[in-house]
Amino acid sequence: MHRTTRTHTLLRFLTTIVSIGSIQTAVLAAKGDDNIELLQATDRYGPWQVPRPEFDAFLANHPNATGNYAIPGPNISAPANPASSSNGNESIVDGWSWSIVIAADLPLVNASDAPKDDARARFYYTGGKMTFNAPSSLLGPGGNLTVNDGWQVCLFTWQLDGFPYTDKLRSDDGTCKSVLSDECIADMKLAAAKATVQGTCVCPVSSTIPSCSRLGGAAKVFNNNCYGTFRNASYIRNWEGAKLETYAFGDTTAHHLGNNTAYDNIGSLAWPALISFSNKNYGGILEDSMTSLSCVRATDAVAGSTVPGDSSGNRLSTGWLSTGIVLVLYVLML
Repeated sequence: MHRTTRTHTLLRFLTTIVSIGSIQTAVLAAKGDDNIELLQATDRYGPWQVPRPEFDAFLANHPNATGNYAIPGPNISAPANPASSSNGNESIVDGWSWSIVIAADLPLVNASDAPKDDARARFYYTGGKMTFNAPSSLLGPGGNLTVNDGWQVCLFTWQLDGFPYTDKLRSDDGTCKSVLSDECIADMKLAAAKATVQGTCVCPVSSTIPSCSRLGGAAKVFNNNCYGTFRNASYIRNWEGAKLETYAFGDTTAHHLGNNTAYDNIGSLAWPALISFSNKNYGGILEDSMTSLSCVRATDAVAGSTVPGDSSGNRLSTGWLSTGIVLVLYVLML
């Protein structure tokens, strides 16, 4: 009789713990506009002054979530050949994409900025990396991209930290249509294409584009600081492994293992990015398929993890699971 009573009490306690875990995750998923804080990696160091080789190696070997977004792009190994020409659509090749990787618990190894020991456990941080990828089919024998001299590209990215971030983007499918209309996207792409032809890479800020400004607060992320970078053929040839890192980042607060707050918050961000190709020998704006806007987000969980911000609570509950097992074993021993 006493054993049955104790069993029911502990089971109710365990059920309460699981419910708390679900509530915490739901609160994270339901947050509204928020100001994001991030640490940016450099060539020598990752976030928290972790040596860059260790940051890169851990992301490559221990990711929790990834995302890959294929986009149309030209055959930059040959001169521009628009789809409207008599030779067909030979300029378009597969293999262009944006990718992102997120790791929930990067260790603060050899970090000069590690927090003071609180005698509880080792410290970790959440970090990630976003990359623009060229087709491997364009790699030459020496491992560099084969690029016709006429090609040039403008790459646009928007700053997320330090600005209000709309929660709608956390569920975007990669098209940015969770916050932008088709008309706005088309006009942003046209503005970017014109800038690329001129070699100026002036950012298409949404507040200056009527079809975007009419969207009001929904499009405000695209009013943040924007970085437009011009790359000519010589620069593109030097992309190591046909990849161009565009942003490497980490959260500003270290945590103990099992605390998934930063993973759910930072890992669920969608990163707006716009790429536009042109060929200086063509003399005009190429087809719409040569310019693309993406909102890059980690939507694919690796084995043993869940997608950041997943309201199912699966990943958050793993920490509670071990506690539940201990309690159940205790019940069975009574």
